[in-house]
Amino acid sequence: MALILENLEATRRLGRLIATGVSQERPPAIFLTGDLGCGKTTLAGAILANLPNSGQCEFASPSFTIYNIYPTTPPMLHCDLYRCRQSIPDEIYEALDDGSMLVLVEWAQYFPAREMPPEYLDINFSMDNYVRLLDVKAAGEDCARLLEKMRSSLPSS
Repeated sequence: MALILENLEATRRLGRLIATGVSQERPPAIFLTGDLGCGKTTLAGAILANLPNSGQCEFASPSFTIYNIYPTTPPMLHCDLYRCRQSIPDEIYEALDDGSMLVLVEWAQYFPAREMPPEYLDINFSMDNYVRLLDVKAAGEDCARLLEKMRSSLPSS
């Protein structure tokens, strides 16, 4: 599905929709790809802000810490693989295997394709004249259903 996010509010709306869907039918992972400054962290923050129990969370980019875990419902592990190109931390694999945590991966192009979980949303960002263009795909039946539920509310192109 192709999306156009013309401003910050559109990115926040998408984050709200994803968080609502995740709260009801949680995919094991959301993989975000795209160039520096395209909106990956903004979307991650919007998803976190709209998860139950996010009021007790202070959102921070995991660029240097590699990953942060937030006590939301479901708990969310947010990681940034930009500095992990050669070695993915074990905690990310453990969270994916555990299945009780929402795993959100920025710079997902550095995650080994052979290690992808069976269920995930793949969101690829690109920019065109300060407008965010997204290509959203679902892997697995549960994520396909989640994406289909969200489709009617998303600004598609």
